Amino acid sequence: MKLFKYFYSLLSIAAVMAFGLPTAYADSNQFQSGMDSDGRLRNNVYETIERDITEKYITNDALEKKTVRIFFDFRCPFCFATHEFIESWSTTLPDNYRVEFQHVISDDKTSLILASTYRYAKEHMTPPNFHKFQKNMYKHIHKTRTMANVGRLIREALSASGIDLQEYFEYLDNDEEIVEQLEFDRQMQADYQISRTPSVAIGAKYITHLDFAAGDPDKFITLLNIVVNMSIHEFE
Repeated sequence: MKLFKYFYSLLSIAAVMAFGLPTAYADSNQFQSGMDSDGRLRNNVYETIERDITEKYITNDALEKKTVRIFFDFRCPFCFATHEFIESWSTTLPDNYRVEFQHVISDDKTSLILASTYRYAKEHMTPPNFHKFQKNMYKHIHKTRTMANVGRLIREALSASGIDLQEYFEYLDNDEEIVEQLEFDRQMQADYQISRTPSVAIGAKYITHLDFAAGDPDKFITLLNIVVNMSIHEFE
């Protein structure tokens, strides 16, 4: 039996799991607040990614300096609350910028199947079906309590969005390719020191997150605009 197809013995993902990761959520006192007591954004609304990490990813892909990379988790209620805000905002970026959503990988095997399934859905669905898939996952993931529940939700969400499950299972049978991609994503997440969701990396240089906007989606969009403008001026 294939690991992913039958929802997930640890064996074929041991290479990924061996590295370990911080959880998707971190203690709030690890970061300075990005808001003053009167609710105004402070200047410290981002962190800077280490220069060697920036150079590593821009060397790997020159387009990364014009990439907004959004780290999220279907199980994160803050991601659910801000998802449509961020999606709408992403359509307002300059034409030469791209947006990449990346499901985080934490130290539990559920995150691995969610990350690999998200990638499959993004690559194989029409935009309307993909939107429907994400909505179903966010809406119902909190009801799952076991891996079997997660597997059932994924199958139902994929089917409702027009995916042939047999083709999906064939994709999951290719464990080696999936692990390679997940390891790349995991390494980027670790390099960028993602410790909470949602977090947004901009131009492989700046990282910001919802805590800097005191959890307010509207202020978070304002914050994102500030940091994107910084990135544009830096690279132009």
